[in-house]
Amino acid sequence: MKTPLTPAQVTDAPLPAVYEQAKAALAQCETIDECKDWSAALASYAKQAGDETLEKKARLIRNRAIRRMGQVLEQIEPGKTGPKTELNTGDHTQLTRAQAAKQAGLSKHQKVTAQRLAAKGHCPTPSSNPRKRIQGIDRASRAATDFN
Repeated sequence: MKTPLTPAQVTDAPLPAVYEQAKAALAQCETIDECKDWSAALASYAKQAGDETLEKKARLIRNRAIRRMGQVLEQIEPGKTGPKTELNTGDHTQLTRAQAAKQAGLSKHQKVTAQRLAAKGHCPTPSSNPRKRIQGIDRASRAATDFN
């Protein structure tokens, strides 16, 4: 049986080390200004402005997190109508899907969106074909746009 999550557990939930390193690297890129002359700076900024690689990777990571959240939610028994006495087991209370999502800080809309994306497979896994991968990422991003 799972015990209820506290708000502190959600806030303090660990993130993967590689994820934290990527956040730190992006924060460093935000403040770096290495170009010394204006022509090199302009060319570099133009190249950066047109490069959507980081954005697409970030969307892929975010979409995977939403999909996985939906998959985890699907593993939890949905709530039942009527008295909830069967959900109590000793000192622990078995949470329903809605309760678990709420304790994790998800709104009802976010819970439904995560489950929908997981069920329909809208969040793609990386493809070997770059064009298909980009199209899949963009399609999943549109589907997850209103997650917040």
